[in-house]
Amino acid sequence: MLTSGLGLLILVLSVLQLYFANVIIRNGNILKSNHYRYIFIGLAIVIVGALFKILHLPYADLLICCGYAFIGIIYISWTAFKKPVYLLDILKCVWVLSVLANGIFKLYYFPYQLYIIIMSCAVFIAMLSVYYLYPHQRHTNALKIREDKDIPFDQVD
Repeated sequence: MLTSGLGLLILVLSVLQLYFANVIIRNGNILKSNHYRYIFIGLAIVIVGALFKILHLPYADLLICCGYAFIGIIYISWTAFKKPVYLLDILKCVWVLSVLANGIFKLYYFPYQLYIIIMSCAVFIAMLSVYYLYPHQRHTNALKIREDKDIPFDQVD
């Protein structure tokens, strides 16, 4: 009985994570960078690996793990080279890495997967709290960098 209630809780938390992750991504800067395109390549590798797994073809697990690793490396590089780095950015990176670790743990049936899920949910709740309690860290859409095309034609050097 306890496990069925826990499974329902994990399902509800997963749906909430998807919804609020969409909100945070839409208000972020990663959609305007090349890193987002590379993350799509990683997602395509994961989808191809999932299709291989459905069709019982060899190297499906390897493709999925490579896709997860590619996404993790790209997101770590995005966070590392971003200026300035806020607490929200670090929490997003930790959350992405915990979700990817959960996927690998689930893929290979490692023990302690429940602890990774709980950690992922805890980091997500912390990330959501920082997102709503500290709106100055949501600087992404508030700042607009002036480009040359914003300057009138007669004032260009």
